[in-house]
Amino acid sequence: MLWMSFKSRSMPEGRELLGIVFALVGVFLISTHGDINNVVLSPLALVIGIISAISLAFYTVQPMRLLSKFSTTLVVGWGQLLSGTLLCLFVNPFAPTRHWDTGALIAFAYLVIGATVLSYSLFLVGLKVVGSTKASLISCAEPLASIIAVVVWLKTPLTLIDLAGMACIIITVVLLSLPKK
Repeated sequence: MLWMSFKSRSMPEGRELLGIVFALVGVFLISTHGDINNVVLSPLALVIGIISAISLAFYTVQPMRLLSKFSTTLVVGWGQLLSGTLLCLFVNPFAPTRHWDTGALIAFAYLVIGATVLSYSLFLVGLKVVGSTKASLISCAEPLASIIAVVVWLKTPLTLIDLAGMACIIITVVLLSLPKK
């Protein structure tokens, strides 16, 4: 949001600013349980989170110029080709592997098609439609999916603070989804 405001030389609209406040409060509540002295993240998780935040900022701003000139499919295709080629420097894709059963093939197909190509394509389409600031704020809903997975699979209990943080993030998404007046 700061970069886009600087670049466009304009302030974000009121509900974007309000969305930023709710998103930050929600993430703060979830990650600290409301106590700044009791961060429930390990130092490694905090560092990875900061790196991820910087990457997300780059990830939502950088493609805008490409998307104004080229289709989403072309951008994703080239991204997949270049990253796959670069990965070949570190991993030999032609090395013999153990037997792949049906479950492994289905999981691999899901990772390639669903979790990579489809999700990135949909994100880029959304980025093109709503812009960088709104896309990055709406992506704050991702921790909700993580929380739900932790509660369902790891049987971790939710606290009232967690629910308040989740509510703040949902409010952010709803605020940014409302049509302009």
